[in-house]
Amino acid sequence: MADLQDASEKVTSLLGERGAILGYITKGAKGVTAAGAFIVVVAQFSSLPWMHNVGTVAATIVFLSAVIQLRTEKDASLALAAARNAMDKAALQNLESSEQAKRMAEMEAGFEQEIGRSDYLQQARDFARQAFEELILSGEHWDETAIINTIFKPTERSLKLALGFQAEDRYTICVYKTTPSPGSRWPELRLVSHLRAIDCEFGKARVWSYAVGLAGAALALGRDLAEPDLALRQVKARYGLDPDDVRDDEAHRSAFAGPIWGGQKEYPWGVLAVTVNRPGHFNDKEDPTFTGVAKSLAGILSLAVTIVRAKQRKLL
Repeated sequence: MADLQDASEKVTSLLGERGAILGYITKGAKGVTAAGAFIVVVAQFSSLPWMHNVGTVAATIVFLSAVIQLRTEKDASLALAAARNAMDKAALQNLESSEQAKRMAEMEAGFEQEIGRSDYLQQARDFARQAFEELILSGEHWDETAIINTIFKPTERSLKLALGFQAEDRYTICVYKTTPSPGSRWPELRLVSHLRAIDCEFGKARVWSYAVGLAGAALALGRDLAEPDLALRQVKARYGLDPDDVRDDEAHRSAFAGPIWGGQKEYPWGVLAVTVNRPGHFNDKEDPTFTGVAKSLAGILSLAVTIVRAKQRKLL
């Protein structure tokens, strides 16, 4: 930027000097033109023969002065055009530099946030690894829910930050277990562990039927699902929900649901469901960042279930 400013000042100075010189030449040419025109007029009405010769010379001088004026005016126009072009290029370069600096700053901030999220997720992974080692080496009996709660509670802050939740957000991180549904051939999902911004009793938690809601759909399809906005009527209808039911619209706008596996089973052991009251937070197409973190968490829980089942079968 300093080099560009120095160059601009130098060009401006040179143009100023050139403009002053051209101004003197133009003024002189105008003066000569006026004097010559006066002489031509006098010679035209004079009866003296030599005055006609003087008039001819004066007319020639007037013509040359006019040519000089036209030339200098053209030269000045070209100089002004060149100066304007240089200024436009300099302004464009300055704008491009500013935009590039802004993009670089945004990218740097994004990288820092990504590194921070990775660090928080790694903290949760490290704690889970310690719990797995203790489980494998311990002679005590553990069930799947117990090991998941062991992982969840101490890592709440790390998981919250890794998932991008903010202090004012209403969020839920819930683990549902696949259980038989009375009177139906299809299983259902019941809450066994959770982390919430606003606590809720287990007895009041919703039981998700097979293929109903995002969690039920993840169970039925056996794959991860992410929805930017669950409050949209067409999204509710897609997951078998009442489009006119708005009770959860404010609390659960964006959500992720992914199966928790535990060996070769017909159905997943359960489902991890994560929601937040900000639309667009989980979005596979535009920004898969937080969806990727939730998938990693589902993978950690799947490993926990697999270790418990292997321990129960005395494979470990």
